Amino acid sequence: MARRNRQYTLPTLPLAVLIYTGTGTRPPLRVTTRGNLVWGRRAQSGGVTGPGAPGPPRSAMWLFLPAGTDIRSAVSPGGTDTVIVDGNRSDAYYVLGVDDANKGLTTEFRIALVMVHTQLAPLP
Repeated sequence: MARRNRQYTLPTLPLAVLIYTGTGTRPPLRVTTRGNLVWGRRAQSGGVTGPGAPGPPRSAMWLFLPAGTDIRSAVSPGGTDTVIVDGNRSDAYYVLGVDDANKGLTTEFRIALVMVHTQLAPLP
């Protein structure tokens, strides 16, 4: 079976992403960047739990970001970040994990596994 020659490209990053330090009710804004929130076959289909997330497990999604974006997960020394995508203040997410895709290549980008944040006060 012949292999198809695939052209690897960076994912499109059409949405504004606001990254806040920590998970308190009013965390400070640290980074503004562009990203893409991905749902579907690339997302985890089972439920997950995270910091400060009581109740039943929630679905997780992938957040694609430019390479080297300063985003922190639960295993980071400062704790996990809170993320708002596309300025929708009612939808905030915890960062559960962070990794790099295509590391060392020109198509490198950062991936964060995020889960809906349920205890956040409205942010400015």
